[in-house]
Amino acid sequence: MRDFSLLKYQLLLEELLAAGYSLLPVVEFLCTDAKKAVALRHDVDLHIDRALTMARIEYDLRLQTTYYFRKKDIVNNPDAIKEIAALGHETGYHYENLSEYKGDAEAAYSDFCDSLHTLRTITWADGVCAHGSPLSKFKNTDLWDRYSYRTAGAAYELSRDIRYDNVCYLSDTGRRWDCGTFNFRDRVAQPWQFQHIKTTDDLIKALRENLFPDKILLNVHPQRWNDRAWRWFIELVGQWVKNGVKRGVGGCHLCMKVPHPDKYETGDQIRRSSQSIKDNIVEGYGRRRYKADFVKFLTYCYASLPEAESQSEFLYELHQKKEWKLIIQRLNLLGSKLYKFREYVIKKWKT
Repeated sequence: MRDFSLLKYQLLLEELLAAGYSLLPVVEFLCTDAKKAVALRHDVDLHIDRALTMARIEYDLRLQTTYYFRKKDIVNNPDAIKEIAALGHETGYHYENLSEYKGDAEAAYSDFCDSLHTLRTITWADGVCAHGSPLSKFKNTDLWDRYSYRTAGAAYELSRDIRYDNVCYLSDTGRRWDCGTFNFRDRVAQPWQFQHIKTTDDLIKALRENLFPDKILLNVHPQRWNDRAWRWFIELVGQWVKNGVKRGVGGCHLCMKVPHPDKYETGDQIRRSSQSIKDNIVEGYGRRRYKADFVKFLTYCYASLPEAESQSEFLYELHQKKEWKLIIQRLNLLGSKLYKFREYVIKKWKT
């Protein structure tokens, strides 16, 4: 059984129930008196249709979970949100206002209030949680250093209203469960470390060995989980790219720590080349009906990689930071994967 398939997700839910956990939406988890409980959280970053598919599966299993929606879906896909809510699931706002307004807290807060209100014209929403926005230098949760989400009408904010000293947080960010390497913003300080848990099978094995505490917050991104082979494969390749881009973004964050002029000039070059890798593979996939166009954009994508590598090598030679060496190694690995994918499309892709 492939990892990150919907069948594998159902197996994970069955294992959680077999381990004695109650599976709850976040709003109920916050006040439950159950001895063992899991809050099932879904951040709907992309492909709301896949969130709807997952919501229907959970409904058939008589489960209620929580779905957090970004502003683009609140504006463009209200019917899908209504249907998910009608299945009995909790809905909330997946906000990214501070990064969207480039650090302008006043404008960000005003937009936060408006977006939450718009969501509540579709269906009721108690809670909010931040989108990571890894390509932005602004952390969305910093908005609450100046304003109050409760004044805006939110009952809870996930990073602020859960005590992670007794709740274990697990996320499938980066298409793996160890909550670290490719998770830039959605991190919590917790006493549990699970670097050995990368696959869903690893997670299930740990459940069977009773390695987890009684309370768990499980973050599952619906766009990652597919039974259709071609969708599953595209998501796999896309995640390779995104993980590589995040490594590049890590380089951008490191650039902010080096002296001028490298701080901005080189950082901007790395940021642009890393973003180009992701954008070209996405645009190429959008033109997948035309094989020549798909190959062309994958070539652009592959060509952007040496620029990011070159700038990272320059900073490593100049500043001798071991972090740059790690980024170079990861970019090399990404280059190998991109090359193999491009060759696959050239030789075997059928339109």
